[in-house]
Amino acid sequence: MEDSLCIQKEKFCDMIVDCPDNSDEKNCDDTECLNSPKGLDYFGTENKTVDKEECQRWDSMAPHQHNFSVAFMGLSASEHENYCRNPNDDRMPWCFTVNSTVRIQYCKIPECENSNDCKTTESGSEYSGKQNSTSEGILCQRWDRTTPHQPDPRISFPGATLAAQENFCRNPNNLSSDPWCYTVDPNVRWQTCDCFACLEDRLCIQNEKFCDMIEDCPDKSDEENCGGKSHGYKSGE
Repeated sequence: MEDSLCIQKEKFCDMIVDCPDNSDEKNCDDTECLNSPKGLDYFGTENKTVDKEECQRWDSMAPHQHNFSVAFMGLSASEHENYCRNPNDDRMPWCFTVNSTVRIQYCKIPECENSNDCKTTESGSEYSGKQNSTSEGILCQRWDRTTPHQPDPRISFPGATLAAQENFCRNPNNLSSDPWCYTVDPNVRWQTCDCFACLEDRLCIQNEKFCDMIEDCPDKSDEENCGGKSHGYKSGE
């Protein structure tokens, strides 16, 4: 690192910036893919668009002025540097470009191999996937960290350590109706996560596709019992 600061090995690529120059979170292969098509939790380092246009820094207002120059997704604009992001729930990660004639373009980022990890019950108390951002795209705080939020002392993971859960969405002790996490945003203590839900045939679809008036499941269970979100479960099961 530039300032020769020493940090523990396990702190490299843990989605938390520990080094002043951010070098501990650069070149992390497992962050260079999308956990979902929209990539709301993408914190990788891709900085070129689909047409190979270089991205403009988020903390810069030149050549394009915008409203994302202070902070978003739980980090300051400067920490996002000029990397592709999806701060406004768009179709996929994008960026402003350094080309004055091209304001915005999407970025081409592959989906992760584990993008279809699922929960198998409605509350997701058994969920052990790698979703690590909330429904609003805020990065999750590691379970073994106490900043910016002090965890509830009731939280435990039988047979596993807090460190082993990293910063993945979980529902320990069934404290919520869905998997959730503490966030890295000091102003947002915790939020639930949009994890995938598994149906009877093990097909995984996104939560947002349940009760959307479109049948995505072979057994049509995603459009049943829609007085509230059914999550693919029939009443009485």
